[in-house]
Amino acid sequence: VVRAFNRTLDFIGSLLPVPGLSQVTKLVGMVVHAMTTYIDETIFSYSLARGDENPWRSGRDGLVYYAQNCKEILKTSIGIVLLEKVLTIVAFLILFAPAFVVAALMPGNAAFWAFVISALFAFNVNAALLHPLFLIMIMTKFHVCIQGQEINETWAGKLNNVSGKFGEITKRMHDWKPGAPAPDAPAPQPGV
Repeated sequence: VVRAFNRTLDFIGSLLPVPGLSQVTKLVGMVVHAMTTYIDETIFSYSLARGDENPWRSGRDGLVYYAQNCKEILKTSIGIVLLEKVLTIVAFLILFAPAFVVAALMPGNAAFWAFVISALFAFNVNAALLHPLFLIMIMTKFHVCIQGQEINETWAGKLNNVSGKFGEITKRMHDWKPGAPAPDAPAPQPGV
């Protein structure tokens, strides 16, 4: 639903300081696509923070809140995704010298192994340190934006028009019964 909604955004070009740069607008579109994982996890965090018994309702409401506040959230997200890429490259460059020392001990082409080792370390730094930090920043922006805000059902209608999956979530929200197992959950085994 988030990916489908992000494809319909017509203001992405206005997030750039210089108008008329179609190639840069395409780059921003790719960055918006890359930050979708942050938004998915943020909506899940909304569901957890809300503590609603009906997971479909909190998921639906989180999507609507994202749509209502997408411009502010995307401004933060774009900066974060770009910063993540830059810091990953910096980590790669910093780790290249120690990786070259380790690679020199290995048989074969040391430069190749140094590149591979430093790339692996840089991606691990990204996954272990940068991604969680930036995810917290996006979550904080989202939760600050929606604090005290009412759901605007106009956005629910727009999301329904953009993605059939949103309609499925809404249907599941209405069909949900407390205490019922999740529809995708495996059936309980007897005696377990």
